[in-house]
Amino acid sequence: MPRPRFRPSLLLGLLATLVPALASAQKVVVWGNDSANQLHVPSTLDRPVQVSSSYANTVALQADGKIVVWGPNGFGQGAVPEPWIARKVGSGYLHNVAILVDGTVRAWGSDVDGRNGVPPNLTGVIDIAAGAEHTLALKGDGTVVAWGDDSRGQCTPPAGLSNVTSVAAGYSVSLALKSDGTVVNWGSFPQGGSTVPAGLSGVVRVAAGRYHNLALKADGTIVGWGSNGYGESSAPTGLSAVRIAAGDSFSMAVRKDGTVAVWGNNGSGECDVPVGLTGVLDVAAGSAHCVAIVAAAHCVLDQKEIYEGASATGTVKLASPAGPDGAVVALSSDDPSVTVPDSVRVPAGATSATFPVFSKMVLGGDRTVTIQTETGETTVPFKLKVKTNTVAAAFDRSTVVGGSTTRLVFSLTLAEAVRADSVFTLAANGEELLPDSTITIPAGAKSGKAFVITNPTPVTVEKRILVRYRGLASTTAGITLTPLKASVRFENPSVMSGEAASGLVYLTTPVRQAQTVALTSSDAALTVPASVTVKAGATYATFPISTTPVSARTTVRVTSTVNGNPYSGSISLLPTAVLKTLTLPASVYGNGKIVGTVRLTVAAPVGGTTVTLVSGGPWLKVPATVTVPVGQYAATFDAFSSDVVVETSVVVTATAGGVSASSGTTVKPLSVSALTLSASMVAGGGTVTGTVTLNTPVAFDTDVTLTSADPLVGVPATVTIPAGSKTATFTVSTSSTVSAKNVKITASKHGSSVYRTLKVIP
Repeated sequence: MPRPRFRPSLLLGLLATLVPALASAQKVVVWGNDSANQLHVPSTLDRPVQVSSSYANTVALQADGKIVVWGPNGFGQGAVPEPWIARKVGSGYLHNVAILVDGTVRAWGSDVDGRNGVPPNLTGVIDIAAGAEHTLALKGDGTVVAWGDDSRGQCTPPAGLSNVTSVAAGYSVSLALKSDGTVVNWGSFPQGGSTVPAGLSGVVRVAAGRYHNLALKADGTIVGWGSNGYGESSAPTGLSAVRIAAGDSFSMAVRKDGTVAVWGNNGSGECDVPVGLTGVLDVAAGSAHCVAIVAAAHCVLDQKEIYEGASATGTVKLASPAGPDGAVVALSSDDPSVTVPDSVRVPAGATSATFPVFSKMVLGGDRTVTIQTETGETTVPFKLKVKTNTVAAAFDRSTVVGGSTTRLVFSLTLAEAVRADSVFTLAANGEELLPDSTITIPAGAKSGKAFVITNPTPVTVEKRILVRYRGLASTTAGITLTPLKASVRFENPSVMSGEAASGLVYLTTPVRQAQTVALTSSDAALTVPASVTVKAGATYATFPISTTPVSARTTVRVTSTVNGNPYSGSISLLPTAVLKTLTLPASVYGNGKIVGTVRLTVAAPVGGTTVTLVSGGPWLKVPATVTVPVGQYAATFDAFSSDVVVETSVVVTATAGGVSASSGTTVKPLSVSALTLSASMVAGGGTVTGTVTLNTPVAFDTDVTLTSADPLVGVPATVTIPAGSKTATFTVSTSSTVSAKNVKITASKHGSSVYRTLKVIP
């Protein structure tokens, strides 16, 4: 138990040293005030397992049960009276105590106030604590016995106190830790403030200083109360401890990693923990000096946390220099994914040696791995936090058209670079994605990539790639695949029905493989092939269109179907001007002309509509074609009949736009309707004029046969009716006659005849 600092002179206080004393064979490190040889650890100290410090003395318990004391000896406290074998020791102000292996207690040093007055027949003691001038003993039954100075009630435990698991003694205050984690105190500080904080629970250790107390909770936090003039009752923020000790006006704690924290008064360098001090198992606090038990061997790492797949460097540290042959220290790791050498050799005379620490990437979650020396003695395990080397997967885009030529980039990124080549396997959850089978992240790198191609999909769908490492799922990433779409386009938005055209199927993106696109038409007047193929790497293909005439403007939808999805385009079929009717007069006379009429279903388009004409015989001649002018519905044509002998029927056929129509007419033979003479009587040798008239005008020059019944009267064999007329004249000549004579003149045409009689007189 610390006591108010003994300051024989100011000079001694100023001579306090901060230099740690580390003898060649010792396992104790001390620092702080050395004015009374507090830092002079006996060279004979061997394998200390417990220490306790007070004003200027330190008492140590060795593994063999022997007791070693150093510091002042003015009251005999610095020398053990007998070679007792103990199991725990305590140090007070000018006196020390020990629990022997038989459960009895021994005390030595100053006996002022009866501090050495161990009660008779006290046995079964399991814990002990020495205060400034009083002592506490905890019996195995959980009760506490106290003796020495009771001026502040420090030797009067509360009535009924039981279930105590450990005790601590300060200047004039006593503490008891109960099995339920609560703390009981009795006695008091001169300045007050000794009462245990309300609600304090979960305590696993207690420590008493001069005028302040400490409680270590199960969660590693420290609660202090009492004097706080130097901050001794206020543990550093974030401190997590496994051991505590309280001095005059400073406090100590051992962290889980075996390092030491000291806070409060630093007048003698108490807070200046030796640089590099690690492997501390326990600490004790004197009035103004510090004591730490260091493990015979322990290890530390240059990093407290690493990612899977990374490495670290460890150092084995010995409490004492290695012997002439060096020292071989065994090592262990409690996690097979983190490996260390079976052992490391510390060179002769050295106190440390390094070793490699390797971690394998198993993606097994964050975990804490214990790495420690294996010497058969107590050590401080090093807790290495191994963080899962998280794997992030991502595509280089969020969407893609299935079946397109786009080659996706699939990337893996680790939180930390790997030490060795790491192979990840890839598998898609559907045939729409075709990834490379693996991604290798090379040693020293954090990322790698693979390529992914796609197959068509009929619907928008999200597909994912599952990433595995050593057969275990590690991460996944998804991408949205959209259907391949198409559009149908035409060379022109409209086409004249009956004519050919062409169309195009356009895809939204170039395709990785040849894509067959089905085609259909909504109207039989327009036909398309059953399918068209878009070549690999292309975006479109053309297809032919054939049409048949329609009578009215018709909108036709051409539908392309890609992977079950229809996409349409429309084209207009313009009506074709086809023949509606052909009309002819009912009859015509030979060598005549009639006018026929062709009529279309619709007005002729630009350029007009040509109608072909065919006559059913030579008796009626028609032109090969007739053209209906643009915008017109009909056109006429001239037909000419031949000079038939008998009445003949003729059929004419007209065709336009693939549609034909026929009409017939009758060609009738011409006949002579009249024959006249300019005189009915003429003197022989004289002439008269005859006129022949046909029944209808003729379109062509037409001959009429003439005859005379007597040579006395001469007529031409024929007379020609000129085109466009139905009459013609001729001259009748006569010869001299001796007697009057009547001569018959006849005009005939195709079985018709007319005569007149001319009287020739002498």
